[in-house]
Amino acid sequence: VATGAYTSTSNAGLVDILASGTTAGTVVRIRASAAGQTATELLNVTASGYTTGYTGNVVNITGVSTTGASNTVLITGANSTAGVALQVTANSLTTGNAVGITSSGTVTSAGTGVVVVTASGLTTGYGVNITDGGSSNTITSGNMLRVYSNSNETTARGLVSIINDNVLATAATPILIQQDAVVTTNFRRLIKESATGITIWMGNGTTANASLSGTAGDILINGGSNKPEYCTGTTNWTALV
Repeated sequence: VATGAYTSTSNAGLVDILASGTTAGTVVRIRASAAGQTATELLNVTASGYTTGYTGNVVNITGVSTTGASNTVLITGANSTAGVALQVTANSLTTGNAVGITSSGTVTSAGTGVVVVTASGLTTGYGVNITDGGSSNTITSGNMLRVYSNSNETTARGLVSIINDNVLATAATPILIQQDAVVTTNFRRLIKESATGITIWMGNGTTANASLSGTAGDILINGGSNKPEYCTGTTNWTALV
């Protein structure tokens, strides 16, 4: 155990462990086996002394070079019903990322990706759940989810794929949208194309003519007499059928 100020400018660490053998096993193991264990943490890394100008890593983990199916980090949340296997809290985050994932490899196999979520035990919950900060609800002009591509590749593709691949799942809905906010009493905004400003609206069987201000080309689903309508400019709407 090293104590006191550490002033070395080399890559040597306060604790340096080299595993040079080829026998399978664990290089470092930390265990709490006592039945009455009350410790809140088994490992705590705090870098509060790193302040202005620090651009390094608090923890740096580099995976092995192999063609096999090895994991760089494996986290198993065993016997925890209410907690999480991995919790990331980014205090005072402004322009950075709470989690940044960069992949330089080539992902070519169907069903694989840079991020893969397998929810084998999922029943009534969510495979991925994104919420606006719990009770804070601070989002303004941002997005809860953004999918961005700037590739000049001309190959036909979709930026988002939603697939229900089981013919027996007849009650499944590929896209389910709930819009509780009304723009006016009878109309809700569902989808907007940002380049043209064209919007798809949802009505309640009431005509939008003289009632809803839109952009020429807007479409209203369930307008007057439950028929679709299109906007010819401002509050002028005409039934499609």
